[in-house]
Amino acid sequence: MSNEDKNQDKDKQKSPSRFFSVAPLIIGMSFGGLGGAVFTYWMNRPQSTVLAYNLTSVVIANPAASDVIPNLSCRIGDEPVSLLYSNVIEFTPVEGPYLESAEVAIRYPESTKFFGVTAQSPSPLHQFDCKQRGADIICSATKLSSREKTAYRVKLATSGPQSPSLTVAGKDLELADLNTYVERQSARDKSIYALIANLVFISITVIAMQIFWVKFKRRVETEMKKILERRDER
Repeated sequence: MSNEDKNQDKDKQKSPSRFFSVAPLIIGMSFGGLGGAVFTYWMNRPQSTVLAYNLTSVVIANPAASDVIPNLSCRIGDEPVSLLYSNVIEFTPVEGPYLESAEVAIRYPESTKFFGVTAQSPSPLHQFDCKQRGADIICSATKLSSREKTAYRVKLATSGPQSPSLTVAGKDLELADLNTYVERQSARDKSIYALIANLVFISITVIAMQIFWVKFKRRVETEMKKILERRDER
């Protein structure tokens, strides 16, 4: 067998070796880049501060109760009150970056009468003020941190059973009903777990493919070596 033929056979032997050496690297980089991109996006994704609210309403006076309790009456000062409701709204930052301040508008129907408005801040270091403007209550809160998850509470005594509508004013601020937020958080956690499971599966698959290719490469090299040795013997 001539030297030229031997060199050609050696080149053929090296070709699959080079391919199987580079292929796992290319696949690993591809999937590694995908995992890195997903992780980078997740860590640096734009976030809003989520302010969750919970409304509790209690009936203090209602004309229907006079049918059960004779001579029942409710007065505020000298003014008789037939309908009186106590509403407590709690605002809690549950997610997102720290906010220095935010404003919340609590909007009732125009016919609503207010008998009292009280705001309660989480601590002396926080500020939470609420003021009445017509049928609206405008509240200003400071130092909102989802790490502390402190509650800003406002208590209202109103003449109607209607639930208020809530709006917020603040950069990167989102308002969410507490129950809705908990359900959404649960669904998102399931999505995250599914994503992690898929990434783990992909990683295991890539590792298994690399192991398979290494073994297959060695087998191909061994077979090529035997073929060359047989040709040399001839």
